[in-house]
Amino acid sequence: RLAGELAFRAQQARVELMLQAATDAVISFDECGALSYWNPAAERLFGRSAAQAMGRPVQGVLPLPKLLAATDGIAALCDAGDDLFSGAVIEFDALDAGGRRLPVELSLTAYRNDRGWAATAFMRDARAHKRQEEALRLARDKAEEATRAKSLFLATMSHELRTPLSGIIGMLQLGLREPMPPASRSRVSLALGNAEALLAIINDILDFSKIEAGKMGFESVDFDLREMVQSLVELLDLRAQEEGLSLLADIDANVPQWLRGDPMRLRQILLNLIGNALKFTEVGTVEVRVACGSTETGRLLLEIEVEDTGIGISFEAQQRLFSSFEQADVTTTRKYGGTGLGLTITRALVQGMAGEITPRSAPGLGSTFRVAVPVAIGSPVNSVPEVPVPPFDCRLNVLCAEDGHTNRVIVQAFVQGLGHDISFVENGLQAVHRCAEENFDLILMDGRMPVMDGLVAARAIRAGGIGETWVLDPEIHMIALTANATGNDRELCLAAGMDDFLSKPVDERLLAQAL
Repeated sequence: RLAGELAFRAQQARVELMLQAATDAVISFDECGALSYWNPAAERLFGRSAAQAMGRPVQGVLPLPKLLAATDGIAALCDAGDDLFSGAVIEFDALDAGGRRLPVELSLTAYRNDRGWAATAFMRDARAHKRQEEALRLARDKAEEATRAKSLFLATMSHELRTPLSGIIGMLQLGLREPMPPASRSRVSLALGNAEALLAIINDILDFSKIEAGKMGFESVDFDLREMVQSLVELLDLRAQEEGLSLLADIDANVPQWLRGDPMRLRQILLNLIGNALKFTEVGTVEVRVACGSTETGRLLLEIEVEDTGIGISFEAQQRLFSSFEQADVTTTRKYGGTGLGLTITRALVQGMAGEITPRSAPGLGSTFRVAVPVAIGSPVNSVPEVPVPPFDCRLNVLCAEDGHTNRVIVQAFVQGLGHDISFVENGLQAVHRCAEENFDLILMDGRMPVMDGLVAARAIRAGGIGETWVLDPEIHMIALTANATGNDRELCLAAGMDDFLSKPVDERLLAQAL
């Protein structure tokens, strides 16, 4: 018996040594709420010595009603008749020596003894953790504010950069329609080419910024794959011929004509890859191959390969090929130009559609880029044949809401050149009033205008008017004509009631197609 008592006392001494050396505060209290244990870590945490704390109510350290409500431990012990309860770690507001709130991480153990029950609380200072949480919250709020500011900046810069540039491109295009000496025509063509190259760089930077901000959107619509590929190849074939190259396209017979996916993004991917291939190929051929496979889950997999006979890419350069603002080397940038963002954007678009892009290349042996994107089988967009109508069988009466003088000159020349009549107003409110006075066949609506912007005006027209001003035709066809190129501008315009969306610079062919 004596040996047992000695062993028990030795065990108690070891436990006491561990509690005295513990870095966590340990306190105990009985059924009446009187403190019965207070280790050195508790002295440091609460600013009270053991002599000051022992025998005093635990209420001055741990508000007991809040503690019992937070843990349910002692109540469970009493109700269930168990001998021991050990609770999970919780966050709790204790009180320091001055009665001030002291955040702690607390774990409560309750147990029965010969006098009823008692409890021991293990606590760790949570002030540093709380400060870290607050710092993280502030950093998150700051990052969200920066993202909002960046989005606003992008929207503004998109409009402010593209508006004058669209004017330059449009006026140069108009200039080329006039008779002029060959030397002058060559200079104007060169200026137009450089302006379009600048627009491509701006578009790359804006796309890259959208990707960084997580603002790149995707849609899922039915589209004609063969028409998309063939029209793009036809568009770029002129450039290929000018550079003495052959641009070929091979679409496997098993590829469905109609697919469901994002045709705009697929077109952008193809445009980037074919454009890169033409840029880095001096002699030979660029070939586009399209086939279909299937994913592991049985979905249709659209497989696109763009192969060239160009300069090729070393293994080392391939490792950084998709990095932002990267090209194979400095001499490549000097010789071929570009921002080095094309492939970064392309990969982001492919990954955004749950696809993969892989390069295969060697110096002097050309390059092949393979894109695999899951798609679905689509259906014809216009399943009912339309009655063919001569494109310009009658003159359309067009209203254009545009506050920029240069753009009015360009749009007027394009629309009148296509055989239609056009009138102008300078803001959305004027557009609503004109639609109440005169019947128009079509409205070309700028996005950003003083007094009332295009989105508000479109909603007002679809609603029938503003105040006492009632438009003659709330169902009039409206086409957005805007320099905004960020976010979901197309979706915003369509949601406002517009029927189509054209971005500036105005492309005469796209405008003619829309008309």
